[in-house]
Amino acid sequence: FITLMLLIIGALNLLIAWLQTDNKLPAFINTVGHFDINDGGFWLNILLVGIILPILEQLLVTGFLFNYAFRGSRPVTAVVGIVISAIFFAILQFQPLMMSFVIQLWFGLLFAMSYLYTRRIEVPICLNIFSAILMIVLA
Repeated sequence: FITLMLLIIGALNLLIAWLQTDNKLPAFINTVGHFDINDGGFWLNILLVGIILPILEQLLVTGFLFNYAFRGSRPVTAVVGIVISAIFFAILQFQPLMMSFVIQLWFGLLFAMSYLYTRRIEVPICLNIFSAILMIVLA
């Protein structure tokens, strides 16, 4: 399951990078300029945006909101929890364009589903870190 999630998230990031390179999708609003790999800014960006921020996002959205607000065992509760968690994740990305918001919404859905399937907060955290670092490297 985790391998499948990594493949889906990696493919989605590659698709986003390709669409942005082809000017079919504008750059995300919070994308930092290009850094040389030998530049300290690149590694600071990896640390802050690629590692620390995804951890905080997942602890807030998945760990708190999804885990505590939607504890019911009914399937409807799980679906509502996944959707609301994904919406909050997309809102936290501060994307003003609808297409960018929808893409972030899909990421949020994948992260929430990975938590629901595994019941381990480490899984969506690692998936989000993978996605964020891949997005930085592909930018």
